[in-house]
Amino acid sequence: MSSRRTWAIPLAGPYALGVYLWEKAYQKGIFQTEKLPVPVVSVGSITVGGAGKTPLVLSLLDYFQKSNIRVGVLSRGYGGRRSLRKVPYVFHGPEIPSPDEVGDEPVLMCLKHPEALYCISPDRREGGKALVAAGVDLVLLDDGFQSLELFQDLKIVILPPDLPEEGWRGMQAFLPAGEFRDLPSRLLEADILVDVGNEWDRSNVNAPDRWHAFLSNLALRQKTPRTSFPPLLKTSVRMNGISDVSSEGILPIQSLSEKNLAVVSGIARPERFLKMIEFYGLKPLGHLALPDHFRFSSRDRARIDVWIKKLEQSFHKRVDTILVTEKDWVKWGRDGNADPRIHPISIRTEWLEEEKWIRILQSRLKLQGIS
Repeated sequence: MSSRRTWAIPLAGPYALGVYLWEKAYQKGIFQTEKLPVPVVSVGSITVGGAGKTPLVLSLLDYFQKSNIRVGVLSRGYGGRRSLRKVPYVFHGPEIPSPDEVGDEPVLMCLKHPEALYCISPDRREGGKALVAAGVDLVLLDDGFQSLELFQDLKIVILPPDLPEEGWRGMQAFLPAGEFRDLPSRLLEADILVDVGNEWDRSNVNAPDRWHAFLSNLALRQKTPRTSFPPLLKTSVRMNGISDVSSEGILPIQSLSEKNLAVVSGIARPERFLKMIEFYGLKPLGHLALPDHFRFSSRDRARIDVWIKKLEQSFHKRVDTILVTEKDWVKWGRDGNADPRIHPISIRTEWLEEEKWIRILQSRLKLQGIS
């Protein structure tokens, strides 16, 4: 279980109560939920940061592109200036705004899928309407499980990395002390639950059995019939290789085995990123872990340069390659003045039960008139 901010524990209970009352207000009809004329598929979680939502959204975009479905991705654009404005901002490739304007994740998605439309809007209702007006067949709601103001035809929810605790310790896990931003009981409202695994961490090999037991107990307390359980599907995050920015190709991970590497990451769970790199046999000289959604300003880059120089002096070696995540690369390695040693690691999400997943998705979309 992730460490807790002990100073914030007294605030976790009021936060959890506020979430409960807010969700009850929607259930009782005090707040209204709006249904769009096109299907809305949401990808979300009940925790903050590092759940694996972006790779999952990209895998959905892969599927929708192959199916010739015109998709609009609705995002808050966290970290971008547009996230603070009320008017929805719609864009698509190849003219892609900067991460400072729309956030790092929408830029990454648009680079990989320029054919889709993207809307940055803190108001999910207005953002959804803007995408409908732009002519999309389907709205893909990024990080949208808590967006109760918009009706969601298919709710895909990523399970937390650890089973929620009960009682007082479970209460302490809520923001701002812990990472939970929603009630574990809401997992039963999902249409699909996703257990995100990976090649380099086998600690959750028995996760499906543990989650089934947890959900069964949860349903018993909630008096929910077992027949209404959402299906639990597994995915695996895999490394494609190292992106060769100059050729827009992918280099095999083995090509770096003799290189002097430094790792820099500004993500929610940097320890996972380092563990992945080490799993493939690479031994970085050092890892600089920065806060999630790190901005990589000119001053930040200068400080990173100082850190790399100190690393080189300490090991008496020159750093050949600086490995970063794709999300960090769109902010740091993409402009013409970036250090040419910066290379992003490319990853992908694979459905381990792909046929079952596609069958569920197709059945939901057919109900909405999309084939």
